[in-house]
Amino acid sequence: MHAAFTASRCSFRILVVEDNAINQKVIGIILREAGFKVDVASHRDQAVKVQRSEPYDLILMDLQMPVMDGWEATRRIRELPQPQPVIVAVTADVVDQVREECLKAGMDDYLSKPFTRDQLLAIVRSVQKGREGADRVLKAS
Repeated sequence: MHAAFTASRCSFRILVVEDNAINQKVIGIILREAGFKVDVASHRDQAVKVQRSEPYDLILMDLQMPVMDGWEATRRIRELPQPQPVIVAVTADVVDQVREECLKAGMDDYLSKPFTRDQLLAIVRSVQKGREGADRVLKAS
């Protein structure tokens, strides 16, 4: 059972879109130690390009970065053909208005900074469970 769970985590692809090198490293370490495949994009334009060529299951999207903000990047990713990733905003902005803007832009959830290792892994595992459940339903159809 452990081997199956590990294989499942390894096939679940995560893109971390973050311009801060320390945040990139910390998030990457936490997720890789938990057995997930993680790639990093330093800005949103890069994220849109990578999602176009290598679809991810989950994108952790910082909102405030150079080149293109997280809202615009999300809108552009949502215009791409299927498969669509789950996009979770990761931001220090904790006001309700920002959360609402994220959802309007097409993001699926919101994680506020600073967050704990457990909070990050809980949201990632929740998304993964939802994806695996959807895959089982599609295969059964």
